[in-house]
Amino acid sequence: MGISEDQEFHTFSYHPPGSSSWNKFPTEESPYNKYKFSSFEIMLSADKLVVNRQTYSLLDWLGDLGGLFDALCIICGNILAPITTFTLKATLLSNFFFFQPKSENAS
Repeated sequence: MGISEDQEFHTFSYHPPGSSSWNKFPTEESPYNKYKFSSFEIMLSADKLVVNRQTYSLLDWLGDLGGLFDALCIICGNILAPITTFTLKATLLSNFFFFQPKSENAS
């Protein structure tokens, strides 16, 4: 078939810092205000994307088009057609026209 290589990879995306919804610093008057200085977020997903790749050879492609045997017959037929045509013409010409040497006794 072809060469296949399994490889796992993970993605990492970095987003620039943005404003947080927790932007009120706690004070003595409101000690329960929330303020976020920085954060780190880990998102786990149950979905996993696996990509499998294989090489697709010419013989596989010909097999998918309509059968490997038929494709090879067509290719070989196109290569051999001029040779067989020439051989047929040479055989027919040699059968129709042949050289007969002139005999010395004939006048």
